[in-house]
Amino acid sequence: MKKMKKVLALTLSASMALGMSMTGMAAEPEVSVDAPIYAYDITNVIVPATYVVAFNPNGLDVTKGGSTVNDQIVSKNYGIINKSSKDKVITVSFEVEDLNEGQITFTEDPADVNTAAANDYVINLTMVPANDSEVKVGSTPDSANKDTAAADLGDVTMTGATSSAQNLVAGTNEVDFLLEKAVYTGSIDLDNKTDNNVADAFTLTGLAADGAGITAFTFGGSMNPKADWTKLTKGIRITAVYDNENAPDGATAESGTGALFVNPNPTFKAGDEIGTIKYRKGSGTTALASIQKVEMENKGKVYDGYNANGNLWKKAIDEDGKITLQSQYMSYYLKSYPDDTLIEATVTYETVGGDTKTATVNVRLKEQEIIKSPVFTTGSGIGTISYTSGTGNDALGSITKIEMDNKGKVYDGYNANGNLWAAATDSNGLITLQSKFITYYTTSYASDATRPATVTYVTSGGETKTAIVDVKIR
Repeated sequence: MKKMKKVLALTLSASMALGMSMTGMAAEPEVSVDAPIYAYDITNVIVPATYVVAFNPNGLDVTKGGSTVNDQIVSKNYGIINKSSKDKVITVSFEVEDLNEGQITFTEDPADVNTAAANDYVINLTMVPANDSEVKVGSTPDSANKDTAAADLGDVTMTGATSSAQNLVAGTNEVDFLLEKAVYTGSIDLDNKTDNNVADAFTLTGLAADGAGITAFTFGGSMNPKADWTKLTKGIRITAVYDNENAPDGATAESGTGALFVNPNPTFKAGDEIGTIKYRKGSGTTALASIQKVEMENKGKVYDGYNANGNLWKKAIDEDGKITLQSQYMSYYLKSYPDDTLIEATVTYETVGGDTKTATVNVRLKEQEIIKSPVFTTGSGIGTISYTSGTGNDALGSITKIEMDNKGKVYDGYNANGNLWAAATDSNGLITLQSKFITYYTTSYASDATRPATVTYVTSGGETKTAIVDVKIR
């Protein structure tokens, strides 16, 4: 992409009268200055470090936050904070997986749960966003601030907007939240600043006013109470993956919610596979009605990969919010741009209201290693931690220790400690800390249901990292 340089030219002219009989004109000097553009974009979105969800089909009493509930799906509340310098749309991709090899059916209609047969494992799983009252943090709930950390967002105080609950089904489910920008203060020294890297001149001083910089969600829903859920040997895995981008002008949250955002305009982004584009249609008159073409430049010429071009390439496949451009079409670009991973495409589409519009999106030319960090969550049993390994260089290589504080001292429960406790068992994504180790904590913290643990691990790329997760001690 060509970079454009804006040059400010100042032309100074002067005339001087010499005596009374002749006039001399001075030379016209030209002075140019490269004027930097002072703008900055600091992205800092804080998301929870831990998750605790329990599936309770028979409505057993479960203690949550000091209260006893018997909901079929019991979950803590999870906060999201925008400490960025711009308004952000945060997209949360909820990956829902049945670990019982597909025996569970996820339905978007709660009525299906009530009418299911006794041998059908049916769940209506929902994500419930916070309503428009302020989300607060801490055991003594208070407003979030610039120092609120990820560890504080694993159990926040919120009121759910149940009428805006989003159904979650097996696979990927994307939900958007809109959060206002944080407050940054600072100034630029024009006498000494010669470039446009000015972000370091500004300091985060606070979150958006009136709780507009924080939101939250929880999980809810219902399960078929007639089914014998004890016959299933494994649970359900929910993985939350976060992404964000600057909010479009004029964006507003859904009425009655703190930050749930439904973009009325179509959105397009690069898919994970070669030649794929993922999109969402939007809503109302600006929503996507049909795609006309997908064009990419190749050495100065533009070709449409959405429609067929004789024997050169076939029409793209367009289904379930995903466009797949044909391999023959993509090969033209990989040959021309062998060093590029992505190439820009222009999507021309028609809206429901009859307007023709365009959008630009990147398309993948070659395989990219998908990088996901491991995710650690509270297990269903006492002293257990469930985890996913992730992928790429950030994936889990090995766990080195799991430490928990006990009255000011830290002990490692992952490794053996002589006769005090044996090493934890670690198999198939489930860590089980030994009962002798957990006993230390039930004795010291008689009123606690869980205790936070710090997992130290080494990634596939060789980095040492930590994650915080709650562990049930009773």
